Amino acid sequence: MFVKLRKAVFPVHLFAATALIIWILFPLTWPVNMPSSYWIKQVAENLGYAVVYTINTAVLSPKLLTKRRLGFYIISVIALIILMVKYNGWMQDSLHIDAAMAKMFHPYVPGHHMRSAWTILMCLIVLGFSNVTTVAKKLQSHELAIQVSEKERISAELSFLKAQINPHFFFNTLHTIYALTDTDPASAKESLYTLSHMMRYVIYETKQDVTTLKKEVKFIEDYISLMRTRIDSSVEVSFTMPDKLRDINVAPMLFLPFIENAFKHGISARQASYIFVEISEAGGILKFMVRNSIYKNTNKELDEEYGIGIANTKRRLDLLYPGKYNLVVNDDAGTNEYLTILTLNTNAN
Repeated sequence: MFVKLRKAVFPVHLFAATALIIWILFPLTWPVNMPSSYWIKQVAENLGYAVVYTINTAVLSPKLLTKRRLGFYIISVIALIILMVKYNGWMQDSLHIDAAMAKMFHPYVPGHHMRSAWTILMCLIVLGFSNVTTVAKKLQSHELAIQVSEKERISAELSFLKAQINPHFFFNTLHTIYALTDTDPASAKESLYTLSHMMRYVIYETKQDVTTLKKEVKFIEDYISLMRTRIDSSVEVSFTMPDKLRDINVAPMLFLPFIENAFKHGISARQASYIFVEISEAGGILKFMVRNSIYKNTNKELDEEYGIGIANTKRRLDLLYPGKYNLVVNDDAGTNEYLTILTLNTNAN
């Protein structure tokens, strides 16, 4: 709507200016040569109408009419019209227009009252155009203020959602490394080194609205590598992607919550487990898939945390990719498998 309003204001100005120019030049279509005094009057008179238009647009309409000071506005408009009538009458008399026109058009019919009535009518038309312009500008400013407010609200909400993701990620990762300090100090040391790279990504990349897919994929690889240190060989973990993946812009840490949930809920200490992560891209359509085994969790707190994580990520998608994504989450109780497929239309960004 803002774009439409912005485009609407310019045609009103253009139409008003064009109408005045046509009105000034209209006598050129007559089959007579008008005296020079007439053309001076024609230009001066229409400059007066332009002043009326400007005063009403810049002062009277925005400061009185739109603020519901109708009495002051009416008095000001009447005074402006009277001044315009006096001005036109003075121009008519100073340039001896009546005498010049009487020589060319005998008898010369228009008199003082008719000229005044015509001036009043023209002033009302000019004021009408001026008020349309003022209303359009006011609506435009109001729409712009709404857009700025909405943008700030969305930015604040996205910052809050990212702030929820980051501590959650660090807590889980540090808990994993802590478990390794006693059993495998070498792996814990290597994991801390990997975590330092991931922290750099989280601290710097998430400040921006977007990052590159290459950096996001590297972050996912580091995260999966870190998670492998706490699982045994009975758990099958794979991360596949094409050899040539176009480096497009994506929101940072958009895929992590789904992978985190897979490691948190898709691994069993007593049964064979698997986590398959896949990323592909074709024709501007980015597809992210996580498929993992799942086991019924009796811990209500973990179940609620899981639901919050999904809701959080879905809200980010709604804000960042409105109408440009498709999220399918399928919990198959028969096969004990959890499937998440996220499709992003990156061409629409």
